[in-house]
Amino acid sequence: MIRQTQQQAKDTRKLKHFTRKYHLSSISKHGLQLEGWNAEQAVLNGNASKKARAQFDVCNFICGALGRYVWLTKDEQAEVINSTAHFTKNAEALKQMKEVTTYLEVDDEGLDIISWKLLKQQLNRKAKARKIIQGFEQIAEMCGDNTDDWYVSKQPIPTTNLNLHMKEAA
Repeated sequence: MIRQTQQQAKDTRKLKHFTRKYHLSSISKHGLQLEGWNAEQAVLNGNASKKARAQFDVCNFICGALGRYVWLTKDEQAEVINSTAHFTKNAEALKQMKEVTTYLEVDDEGLDIISWKLLKQQLNRKAKARKIIQGFEQIAEMCGDNTDDWYVSKQPIPTTNLNLHMKEAA
């Protein structure tokens, strides 16, 4: 079930989850896990680099205010996944990131998915969350993403809900 606005319900495009290709083997075993799961596993297993620990710390800060989700979109792109390269205007890094990015189509059958637009209304009641949301959406806009196309699942998404026929990201 997707909780969304009436306007969003008119959009029949499929939900997608953008990810790095090197995560596909983990996804095929564990499904789509909540944001920060890979970094969390690396830290728990003692295999975390400084970069992975830093990502884990940032994720914990953001997730503390917003929650942890599996992020989905109906858009044909999710450039926010490449936000660092966009921010630094590093064309070579952006090209490399795009080359290792793909997406999976998500079947919402049996899942509890909510549009970011509706969830944001709930989260905006907290000042800390409002500040993070504002910054987060500014980054998305800078990257060319439309946050009205975003959806989240508060639970991991099992492989049975994924189209494992990988599609190359545009």
